[in-house]
Amino acid sequence: MIVVRTIESFLPNVTGPATQSFQLSSALARLGVRSPICTARLDVPASCPASQRMGEVEVFRLPTPLHLGRYAPTPSLVAHLRGADLVHSHNLRNAQSDLAALWAASKGVPWVVHAHGGLAGFRSHELSRAALAVGSFLDTHPTRRTFTTPNSPRRVAGAWLPHAPAR
Repeated sequence: MIVVRTIESFLPNVTGPATQSFQLSSALARLGVRSPICTARLDVPASCPASQRMGEVEVFRLPTPLHLGRYAPTPSLVAHLRGADLVHSHNLRNAQSDLAALWAASKGVPWVVHAHGGLAGFRSHELSRAALAVGSFLDTHPTRRTFTTPNSPRRVAGAWLPHAPAR
């Protein structure tokens, strides 16, 4: 099984989502599941390698041919998504999540996104409104895309799974 993880920026830029994505990919690797992390070359020194193995996790820092503020498309992400059984995007409002969602919808691959915060600010920006419209469209697709928050259940491959152990 291959679970491709997408995130806007990654280590050595230390953030909560970057740390969580690394821990999740590491745990999956220990279970024999390949879970590479694909990210834009944002917030990292030029000396940072384009690809590297961190423990058991493959990390790919992809080139960004243009930037619209922090919105930095990574067209080469598509090559890394090929063969994925599931795509897990960390955060919304970034080019990597958008491309992953569109690719997954076109291929019938389950796509899970973890918002890492609230969606309230997401609704206020014009680009974000367009992304929500795309998300609504994708949610009608037969493979059903899923937005998750720390306390919500998530749908993976047609089954509802708890996001955290029941209390």
